Amino acid sequence: MPGRPVLSQRFVRAIKPLALPDTAKQLTFVVLGNTDSARTFFAAHGLRTSEIPAELLPDKHAVIVWNAPHLTESERRSASALCGFAARGGRVVVLSTPSWNWPELCKVTIGESRRFSRVYPHQPVAHSLLSGIDPQWLTRWNGFPGTVGIPPLEGPAMADAEKILWAKEPKSTVAARVPAAEGEGRLLFVQLDLQRRLDPLKTYYDPAAERLLLNLLAGGTQR
Repeated sequence: MPGRPVLSQRFVRAIKPLALPDTAKQLTFVVLGNTDSARTFFAAHGLRTSEIPAELLPDKHAVIVWNAPHLTESERRSASALCGFAARGGRVVVLSTPSWNWPELCKVTIGESRRFSRVYPHQPVAHSLLSGIDPQWLTRWNGFPGTVGIPPLEGPAMADAEKILWAKEPKSTVAARVPAAEGEGRLLFVQLDLQRRLDPLKTYYDPAAERLLLNLLAGGTQR
């Protein structure tokens, strides 16, 4: 209507940053598919990173697949070692990816290309990913629609997955612990639009995304 003021639907959130425990800061994060933004993020939080060491130790390392479509051939050849690491209790986290072509690590597929403006916890669920997270923070990051969840997880590994978050309908799972391709270990896949929303100097930064990623890095160690 003429003269009617425009009402903004964007959310402004104030979220207390997570204080990472010393146990997390003592880990070395093995970052696969590394990028400049990943290096900046880990350095800003005082966290050590490395390439894949000769021996992965669950009490010393955690593995983060930051950019799955851009893995090196050397990183791809590490699938069996990563499965063994997961079987020994090591933490392997795969961050949001539009595609997955690494069945040697995990037999998942990525569903139809789409974006979701909100996601919901599977009930009942208790996972460190959601520690200190208000359900409202899982809606419209930075106030824009369609920017919280990306295409859901599908494929054979989902038959025995521990499902954590879903979008639109419960069968559209966007976060889950799924069996590794070898052994008894599990990997954590998180199809949330995290990596693009971590730079406080960018207009699309959202503190909820940063808090969720810090939860992932802290694992079960936060208080």
